[in-house]
Amino acid sequence: MFSGSGSGKKPQQQLQAKEMVQVGSPFWKAPNQRETTPKRTSRESGIVVGAAYSHADILRLDQLSSLQYEEEKKKIALGQSAIDDSPGATLSPRLDGSFGAFHSRRYSNSADIAIERPAPSYPLPKKSEGKILRPQYKEILRDPANALHLINYPSIPANATPKEAEAINSKISRIDKFKKLLQATSISLPELRKLAWSGVPEEVRAMTWQLLLSYLPTNSERRVATLERKRKEYLDGVRQAFDRAGVGAQSAANPGKARGLDEAIWHQISIDVPRTNPHLELYGYEATQRSLERILYVWAVRHPASGYVQGINDLVTPFWQVFLSVYIADPNIETGMDPGQLPRAVLDAVEADSFWCLTKLLDGIQDHYIVAQPGIQRQAEEQGFSEFHLYVCAAFLVKWSDKLVKMDFQEIMMFLQSLPTKDWGEKDIEMLLSEAYIWQSLFKGSSAHLKGSTTGRSPLGNLQL
Repeated sequence: MFSGSGSGKKPQQQLQAKEMVQVGSPFWKAPNQRETTPKRTSRESGIVVGAAYSHADILRLDQLSSLQYEEEKKKIALGQSAIDDSPGATLSPRLDGSFGAFHSRRYSNSADIAIERPAPSYPLPKKSEGKILRPQYKEILRDPANALHLINYPSIPANATPKEAEAINSKISRIDKFKKLLQATSISLPELRKLAWSGVPEEVRAMTWQLLLSYLPTNSERRVATLERKRKEYLDGVRQAFDRAGVGAQSAANPGKARGLDEAIWHQISIDVPRTNPHLELYGYEATQRSLERILYVWAVRHPASGYVQGINDLVTPFWQVFLSVYIADPNIETGMDPGQLPRAVLDAVEADSFWCLTKLLDGIQDHYIVAQPGIQRQAEEQGFSEFHLYVCAAFLVKWSDKLVKMDFQEIMMFLQSLPTKDWGEKDIEMLLSEAYIWQSLFKGSSAHLKGSTTGRSPLGNLQL
């Protein structure tokens, strides 16, 4: 994180900033340095448990400048220069002084929170060994396909059993199939969907998701220009959404007046973001939380029909984490990796890509979230769920048919009322639903399978097996 220049810092914040500047490489901390980090043993008395306090409550866009960005980048000692001269790097001149590590702030104008309050506090993530940024990150920024030749294939241990060796070889073969398809000049989406039906290996997951959501063009010649344009469009959207905040934040006489942000939306986002994956170190870092706040707020103000709905934060985190992992040599980025130490261009790209993929995902289900939830009602009226439920019940009966045929009526009723599913896991449920889907695919269109009434009554009221 960049250190702020405000005078309102608490001693603890100063210690943290001093520690970050002294570290030679932002991706690695020596053990003795990590152990000197002060541990928090109790909450501050001024902070309400269960509430969230965000650095982005007040934004000073008047301080935004390319000069500030360049000066702050020089403060961070990277193994290689953090100044990115690739096309992706010029998209943001940037937001670090305003959005990444905000200057000290003691005022908020939320009507439901006191005007003056202590500086915000976030969970201090457990420090562990750092991760290494890929040296080829600039090429990956331009085109995600450049990461395909960097894939590290799993190796077969010397003591692996034949079954384990077969599983590893199967995974390698599957990765190669994706790789061959993704490296084509023109990618076939039907083939990609078919290949991804049973899951996508993590080594190729980021690019596959972006293609399946129609964010990345299938034509490789259009990919670079499209990414530059979409990422710039998102960063411009962030500026526009928060620029209104900078005007209201400058009023010293009325520090609690509206900043221009939609207070209802912002309040809910500021509560949800700190609750996002609290068990994972990655989501405890300030840079992560600031990024998620911007994504969710910009999406909400661009979709006023639904606005922000609690739970959308959990939809964006898979995108954010998977897209970030592309730029890190170690794919396990849940621990030991502070995103705030990465080059600004990388964070910009991850944030923009996550925003657009979230938008694509929610475009098809947004009416599930607006008032009266017409999308859910439409599905219920079409009775698609009721029809599929019939086949789920059939799959249950088939699963235990050997036992059921040996029982009398009373025993069958007792058995069905207390099914032996207590120890079922996710795989068992997926298997049952897959079988139900197969039954539906095979028999739904059969004229002799399900017969409905020709009257005005619902067909499901007269179904016959």
